[in-house]
Amino acid sequence: MVQGECNVAADINRVLTVVGRRFRRSLLLLVLGAAALPALAQNAVNTATVTPPTGVQNPGTLCTSTNGAANFNSTTGVCTATDSDPIQRNITLTKAWTNALTGDTVSLTITGANGAVAGSSTAPSTTTNATATAGGGVTVTLTEAFTTGAATNYTTSLACVRTLDSVPVTVTGTGLSRTITMPADSAVTCTYTNARIAQQLNLAKSWSAGSVSGHTASATTTGGTNNPTFSSTAPTNTTGTAVTVYAGDVVTLPAETFGGGATASTYTSTVACAGGSTLASGATGRSLTIGASATATTCTYTNTPNNFGVTLSKTWTNAIAGNAVSLTVSGASVTGATAGTSTAPSTTTNAAAQATTGSTVTLAEAFTTGAAANYTTTLVCTDAGSNPVTVTGTGLSRTITMPASAVTCTYTNARIAQQLNLAKSWSAGSVSGHTASATTTGGTANPTFSSTAPTNTTGTAVTVYAGDVVTLPAETFGGGATAAGYTTTVACAGGSTLASGATGRSLTIGANATATTCTYGNTPVPAALTLQKTVVNTGGGTAIDTNWTLTATGPTTITGTEGAAAVTNAQVNPGNYVLTEAGGPAGYTASNWVCTGATVNGGNQIALALGDAATCTITNTFVPAPSLTIDKVAGTPTGATAGSTIAYTFTVTNTGNVTLTNVVVNDTQLDAPATCDVTTLAPLAVATCTGTHTITQAEVNAGTSNNSATATGTPPGGQPPVDSPPDTTTTPLAPS
Repeated sequence: MVQGECNVAADINRVLTVVGRRFRRSLLLLVLGAAALPALAQNAVNTATVTPPTGVQNPGTLCTSTNGAANFNSTTGVCTATDSDPIQRNITLTKAWTNALTGDTVSLTITGANGAVAGSSTAPSTTTNATATAGGGVTVTLTEAFTTGAATNYTTSLACVRTLDSVPVTVTGTGLSRTITMPADSAVTCTYTNARIAQQLNLAKSWSAGSVSGHTASATTTGGTNNPTFSSTAPTNTTGTAVTVYAGDVVTLPAETFGGGATASTYTSTVACAGGSTLASGATGRSLTIGASATATTCTYTNTPNNFGVTLSKTWTNAIAGNAVSLTVSGASVTGATAGTSTAPSTTTNAAAQATTGSTVTLAEAFTTGAAANYTTTLVCTDAGSNPVTVTGTGLSRTITMPASAVTCTYTNARIAQQLNLAKSWSAGSVSGHTASATTTGGTANPTFSSTAPTNTTGTAVTVYAGDVVTLPAETFGGGATAAGYTTTVACAGGSTLASGATGRSLTIGANATATTCTYGNTPVPAALTLQKTVVNTGGGTAIDTNWTLTATGPTTITGTEGAAAVTNAQVNPGNYVLTEAGGPAGYTASNWVCTGATVNGGNQIALALGDAATCTITNTFVPAPSLTIDKVAGTPTGATAGSTIAYTFTVTNTGNVTLTNVVVNDTQLDAPATCDVTTLAPLAVATCTGTHTITQAEVNAGTSNNSATATGTPPGGQPPVDSPPDTTTTPLAPS
C-alpha cells in the first residue's frame, strides 16, 4: 500500500461528516499493478473526487495524506487522492470434539480481522462457526473460551488450512488463544479440536481382618464413559479390569452388592481413589470426578466387619439348687470375650463379647456342678429390636450368625419332669388287717402309700425331676404287724429304675419323662424257733445236752435234740406253743423254759407272731445224791474155839448218782482193815472187800459171833463222806 492512502480516506470521511453527506461522489476503480504493493498484498486502486458543499471551508492541507499522493486544487476546493486498499479474505473458525462431555460449550472468537462474527460450539457436535475477513499479512487471533465445562479436561489443538488448496497455515501459540498470519491469496478455515484426556480407571477390593470367608461383594460404577466392576469373595483381595474413562467424567462409586451370607450391615464399607483422580477414604455412593491426567486411577473398596455386642445369659426352671454352669462366647471373629457363670436357681453373671457382623458365634454352657442330662436345654437369641436370631445346633454348644445388631442370648435349662408313684404288694401268707405305709423323702414332691393286707395298693403319682435323689424309707407297720414280720423289698421300674432290694435306699430320678412306679413288696416272715438245752453237771453230773429230746407243740410242732436242724431256727407258723422235754438221766432237775424273743407263760408256753425269732432254753441241773450199800458175808469159822478165825467178804455198791472215792469198809471186829479191790466207785459200781476176824472166848461162850460193818465213800465237790447202812452177820459157834 502506498503511504498516505489510508490517511486520505480518513480525511475524506471527515469532510463528509462535516457537510452532512451533502455531496456528490464519483468513484473510479482502478486496478494497479502488483509491483506497486507490498509483497503479499493484493490491492484495489480507486480515485475519488469530492467537492465540498458551498460554505464549507476548504480544509486545505487536511486533505493531504501520507496514505498516498494527493492533488489538491485550492481554487476549486477539490481534493483528489488515490488510495490502494488490500483485498479482504474470509476467515472461518470452527470446532471439533473428541470424547467430549456432552454439554460442554465454548465460545469462538476472531480478533485482529474485519467484520468478526463470534461463534459457539456445544459438545458433542453442535457448532456455529466464528467468521471474519482479513487482508493478507494480517495477524489474526483465534480464541475459544469454555462457557460450560473445563478446558483442563481436554487436550486442545488448532489446525488451520488454506481454503484454496488445503495447505496448512502455521499456527502460533498454545492454549485457547492462538494466532495465524493471514495469507493474501486464500481464505482460511481453522478448527479447534478438544480431545478429552483419557485415564484408566479400576476398582479393587480389600477385605479387612475378621471378614468372613465366603462372603461376597461386587460393585460397578455408573456415570463414566466406561464403568469398571469388581466381584470378590472374602478373604481374598481382588482387583478388577481397568476401563478407559475421561477427564471430567463424574463416576459414581456405588454401595456394594453383598452375597454369600453377607449384607450391607455386615460391614462398614469405605472407598478411596488414588492415582490420576483422587478421592479420600469415605462412604460409598460418592462421586469421583476424573482428573485431567493420564495417570491410572484405582478406587479401592474396603470392607471392615462391623462388631456388635453379644450377651449370653442363663435361666433355670425347676433346677437342682447348686447346679452350676460356665458360660462362654467364642468364634474366629469374637473379641473382648468375658466368661460368665450361673448357679441355680437364680445367680447369674452374664458372658459377653464383641462379634463381627456375619461371623459365626459359638455360645456354650458347660456344667461344673450337676448333669446336663437332667435338663432340656434351649437357647433363644434376639437382636436389639427384639427380633429372633436363628440358632443352629443342639446341646450345650450352639451357633448364631451375627446380625448387624447387638444380640442377647439366653440358655434355659428346664429340668426333665417325671411322674413318681408308690405301690404296695402283699405276698401270700400276709396277715389280713396288717397295715403298712411309707412316704418318700428328698424329691421335689414325695409320693405316699397306705395299704391294708391282703389288698395291693397304688398311691397317687407326684411330679419329680431328673436328678432328684428320692429316699425310699422303711415302712411303718400297724394292725399288729411289725417290721420283723415281713421281708420288705422295694423295686422301681419305668423312667427311673432300682433293682429289688432293701428299703432305705435312694432312687435317682432319670433324665426322661417316662413315669416310674416303686413297689414295696411284703413277704411274711415265719416265726423262727430254736430249742436249746443247758445241762449243769456241778456236783458230779455226767449228762450231756443231747440226752434229752426237746419238743415245741403247736401250729408247727418241732422236736429234736439240741443242735438238730429240726429245732434250730425252725420256721414255724405263728401261734401258741407248749415246750417240753423228755428222756435224760436221773438226778437232774428241770427249770422253767426261758425264751428270748418270746414271753413264757406257765413255765413252758409261748405265743409266736410273724417274724418272731425266739430261742427257748430249758436247764437241767444235776442234784448230787451220794449213797452206797454194803453186803457182808461171813465165811465158815475155822473152829469154834477162841482164836479160830472167820473170813468175811464185803460187797460195797455205789447206789448214788455220783462217783465215790476213798471207799472203805468200817468193821471194828476185823483183825485188820478190810482190803478192797477198788476204792473208787462210779454210780452202780461195786467193790469187793475182804477181812478176817479172830473169835474171842466170849463169842465162844455166847455161842455166836456177831459182826456189823458199814462202807464209807467220799462224794465229789467237797461234799462230806457218806456211809452205807450197816450190815450185820451172826455166825454160830458150835462146839467141836
